[in-house]
Amino acid sequence: MTLKRTNYSSDPNALVEALQGAWRAVYSEADGRMSPVEEFAALTHRFERNGFSVEGGAGRHAGTFSLDMGKSPTEVVYIYKESDGPFLGAPRRGLIQLEGDTLKLCMGPIGQDAPTDFNTGSGSQTVLTVFQKLDSNENLKVTAAALDHLTISQW
Repeated sequence: MTLKRTNYSSDPNALVEALQGAWRAVYSEADGRMSPVEEFAALTHRFERNGFSVEGGAGRHAGTFSLDMGKSPTEVVYIYKESDGPFLGAPRRGLIQLEGDTLKLCMGPIGQDAPTDFNTGSGSQTVLTVFQKLDSNENLKVTAAALDHLTISQW
């Protein structure tokens, strides 16, 4: 089975709407190396309107986001209003891709350009995280089709 790609470029509001809710990290890597599962297993990312929050992992972060649908892949810019880390101040640019209930975020370092693709490399300070959508009870919404695409996880 293959997940159908949804083209959000004709309706950017549809992408924002599809992002709404909670997402659980199922894979993460930084600087070209997979992160230990215990570092991302409890990571939950939430979108509410044009706001975001991240809990678990390295602490709590919250702020606003914007999308640039004119770029391919779509660029996302986070502005952190709260952070347990070094993210306050400058914008953090990245790439975002949504396929079904799977979300990929590839974020570059603070104040720098977005990565050019969904890869990380040694010394890049780039983080790639793959999320699965959570249902209203905070359980993963994993479908049979999605399971075919979760082979990157250590679980």
